[in-house]
Amino acid sequence: MKELEKYIPLIITALLGLIEITPIKLNPISAFIRWLGKNFNYHSDKQAVEQLKSLTQDISTLRTEIDKLNLKVDGNEIDRVRQTILDFADALRHGDKFSREKFHSIVDLNKKYHDIITEHGFTNGVIDNDYKYIEMKYQECLKDNSFLN
Repeated sequence: MKELEKYIPLIITALLGLIEITPIKLNPISAFIRWLGKNFNYHSDKQAVEQLKSLTQDISTLRTEIDKLNLKVDGNEIDRVRQTILDFADALRHGDKFSREKFHSIVDLNKKYHDIITEHGFTNGVIDNDYKYIEMKYQECLKDNSFLN
């Protein structure tokens, strides 16, 4: 029993180190767990920041590529609409007749054409002259009631 009594202070000290008492400011287990959490979070946060930077760069690259594609698509649409209007004016010059709906379709295409070129700051070329001719022919068809049925 005397041998056991010598170890009692050591056992009590060990138990006090393991058991946290709230009023005591030194809590070794909580301190160790906080230290582990900070170290783990530091590495996780650092990795997350690196991934976020990489994703931000990827998004920026994608945004640039999407802008290029949109510009290309709008350029193709401008070419298509311009050609449709020019072909329509050419057909009118050759005496072809069209319905009122076809004229309205060309009016809509002309508006679309001007909206796109305004949006991108492009300039208009020949199409305005041909569109004036289309408007003149439309007025003639209205006056004579000579639309294709």
